[in-house]
Order: sequence, then C-alpha cells, then structure tokens
Amino acid sequence: DRELPSAIHWGLAERLDSRELGYYGSTIGKSFERVVAGRIKRSWPEVMVHNDVRSNPRSPEIDLVMVLPSGGRFFVQCKARPLSPAGRWGTYLGFYRDVESTILHAAEQAHACEEGLDSANIFGNLIVLEAYFPAIPLQCTMKGTIGKALQGLTRPLIINVFDFNYLLDKIPSSELVDYLDWRSERLRLQTTLPTDEFDMLRAFLIRDQARWE
Repeated sequence: DRELPSAIHWGLAERLDSRELGYYGSTIGKSFERVVAGRIKRSWPEVMVHNDVRSNPRSPEIDLVMVLPSGGRFFVQCKARPLSPAGRWGTYLGFYRDVESTILHAAEQAHACEEGLDSANIFGNLIVLEAYFPAIPLQCTMKGTIGKALQGLTRPLIINVFDFNYLLDKIPSSELVDYLDWRSERLRLQTTLPTDEFDMLRAFLIRDQARWE
C-alpha cells in the first residue's frame, strides 16, 4: 500500500510531544536519505553517491549528489514528509498544500544549489518523495505554484520512492538523461497525461513498440 508510510508516520506522531516530534522528523529524514542512497548504489554501482554536500558555505545542503561515469551530476533531494491527515482524508486543498510545502522547499534548495555550481556539469534535479502524492507529473506541468517553482531547474523530476525504485531497476544510469528529456517533451506536447511517474516509465520502456509520434 503506497499510502502506508504516511499512515504509520502520523500514527506515531500523534503520540509524541513537540520535542520528540522534532527529533523523530529529523531522524526519519536522515534514514530516508540512507535508504535512497543505498538503493542507488545497489542498482547503479557505477554511479558515485555523495551525501550532505554544499556547493558553497552559504548554499543549502544537498541531500545526495549522484556523479555519473561521464562526470555529470544529479542533485537528489530526499523528502520524507508524509501526507497530513487533512491532505490524506480531507479536501483537495489540504492535499495540495501538502504537495506544495514539500516540493516548493525542495525546489528552492535545488535552485540555490545550481546557482553555486558550474551548470554545465549539472544534468538534473531529482526530488524523491517517501509519501505517495497522486498525479505529481500533472501538477508539475500545470501553470500553478509547483510548475513555476520548477522553472529554470535542469531536468527536474519529482518522483515517489516506489516509482524511483522501478526507474532504478528498469533504466540504466546511461539512459537517465534520455529518459528525462523524452518525458519532458511528451509532457510539453501533452501526448500523454500520466497520473504517476510509473506511467511515464512504462511508456518510455515500450516506446519502440508504441506510436507516440
């Protein structure tokens, strides 16, 4: 169940005081970074993964930096913030506020990090979410707050950890840039309107058998 992590987190959070809740949130965030880094290393052993990197003393910390054999770098922000009860069981507005608060902060960090480094070597920005947010690809292409926040970033991809695991299993690291460029063009042309990144990944994997042009 993709919604299980959020339910577990909030079930525990309800039993913690403010001090314990802050420690719990920090611990969960670092644990999720280690999980994502370990998953990348297992699937793509040729890729170097560095954690807690700063482009300069004043820039925000980058959770992970993937360095491809070509020398290209991907920034990876790992977000373990779960859906709030209002977002999970409440109105669409509550859900959208959860999405915004998670993604906008990650996008702001990514912009600041890109500005501090040579953009020629930055191949993309990945924001990996532990929580399952439906229709993220659509939210990112709409002319709303999220879409505007991602403008100017190099190959931004917002993806939940379940679909990220599938990406790591099915797409070689050497094809990651090709995939991101392919999906960007499909979303721009609106030739497909996916509800999840899994839909885009499946379409990419069968692109030679389907009529996408």
